[in-house]
Amino acid sequence: MALEFTFARAFAATAVIFCASTVAPAQAVTRSEVAHILNRISFGPTPDLLASITTRAQLYGHIREQLHLIGNVQRGPVADALLMALPADPNCDDPLPTPWNRTMLQWRSMILAMKSEDQLREVMTLFWENHFSTNVARASRIGNTNANECNRIRNEFLENEGFRARAFGTFLDLLRFSVSSPAMRYYLNVAYSCRNPLGRIPNEDLARELLELHTLSPNNVAGAANYTTQGDIQEVAEVLAGLYVERPAGTNNDTAYAEVLCNDFAARTLFTTIPHVRDVTIPAMSASAANLDARVDILLSALVQQTETQRFVCSKLMDYFIGDGAAATHTQTLRDCIAAWGQDGDITAILLTIFASPEFNDPMNRSTRIKMPIEQVASQARLFDADFGNPTTPSELEDLFDTTDKLMSASGATLHQFPSPDGYPYASQRQVGAAVFWKIGDYAFRLYSDRVQSTVTNLDFNPTVQIQDEVARLGAAGGMNNEVNVALAGLSLCFHGRHTIDDARGALAYLQHDSQTGQPSAWAWSSTSTEMDDRIRLMCAYLATLPQATEK
Repeated sequence: MALEFTFARAFAATAVIFCASTVAPAQAVTRSEVAHILNRISFGPTPDLLASITTRAQLYGHIREQLHLIGNVQRGPVADALLMALPADPNCDDPLPTPWNRTMLQWRSMILAMKSEDQLREVMTLFWENHFSTNVARASRIGNTNANECNRIRNEFLENEGFRARAFGTFLDLLRFSVSSPAMRYYLNVAYSCRNPLGRIPNEDLARELLELHTLSPNNVAGAANYTTQGDIQEVAEVLAGLYVERPAGTNNDTAYAEVLCNDFAARTLFTTIPHVRDVTIPAMSASAANLDARVDILLSALVQQTETQRFVCSKLMDYFIGDGAAATHTQTLRDCIAAWGQDGDITAILLTIFASPEFNDPMNRSTRIKMPIEQVASQARLFDADFGNPTTPSELEDLFDTTDKLMSASGATLHQFPSPDGYPYASQRQVGAAVFWKIGDYAFRLYSDRVQSTVTNLDFNPTVQIQDEVARLGAAGGMNNEVNVALAGLSLCFHGRHTIDDARGALAYLQHDSQTGQPSAWAWSSTSTEMDDRIRLMCAYLATLPQATEK
């Protein structure tokens, strides 16, 4: 089993720490190290979680819990209560049209990213949603009918739930699920793909992306052959022909089915001319729905077992969890991930290999990727304990997510609506742009302005409570009565020692200036003044715009 391999192989001194019996319970772990790990396996640490992990045994126990190797982490009561503000799961049969809209899909994902206790599952759901990217706008039939719009939302919703349920399973199961998803079949135009006696030619879109984006990658290991130049795209399209979507009589919900007449069921041999990719033979079979599924499964299983697929997927996971270019730099860890793959692509074993690697645990790799927009907003919400209140309707959620929606839209990162099948980029150079950083600044300013302007709609951040707790933890003389302590507490809470003297001066300046005019104030700092809260909020807005605030 791949998991047994992970514990037995290289990095033994590091890997065994995932077995609690090998860790001295009192072995201390620094707060900076805990924050570093939590930033990687979640959408960001909460102050409570940071405070609860003080030993190495607790840290690795938390990792194992998040991987569901021990216990069964739930979303938690806060996330469950917030999700109740949305209508019941979209169902196009009852009622029609469903009261869902596309924005609700985004809110649902953001609620789970911000408030679910099952954080690593949400991180992996986002990863697989990107890897097998679809767009809700094309997730059902063409035509602006209520039924079609309902099915677009429902198909995307169910696909996202499927990735969430399979987040720690096997890559083969994820691949099978993606190919069977009505959202994917519609999005990549296989839902009507057909070869028949009238001369129709199978659509190649899903075949191309299956090879180039989901499994083998655009180029082979030598960077030479691009699969779109090969006849294999056409051959794979023939194998996939007939993977249709229908709405059974008396229903309004899309479902996958096999259109047998659209597939010729002929024998096909693939990849004979591509270096580093083993030949795959699809045998001829008699025409039946079961045999169409069987032929597709032979193809998918063979793709999962290709070293090129293993290298591609493991590289994406390493780059995502360790940082830009990690797989290209740390070749031994990449080889270990490939070895942990097993027959079907054991995701848990691969993640354990990554989490046990020196690179993942190295504090020097702390700033090796810039956060995606969803990671940016979720990490702020988690760090400053964003208060949703008690929304009971979608319109109330709309008010809470007003600024968040604008940031996501300006960043070109509206969830479930990325315009191309390669998914939202997470490489740092793709996250840099004037519009993105302007909106991040605008979003951060709401940490302050939502208190001053009561009519502004946004999540309610209350950083003062977290700053007070951090001042107390640091134990500096004078406590909250000294604004220097407050500035240093803000920097410590946000960056855990990763700041400059100029950052500290900037934070202090916001505490010493009038929160309304921005001018130096004659008002003496006082922990009992109502002015203190406004100034702390403004300081935290400033901290959220510093470069290290965008680092993953």
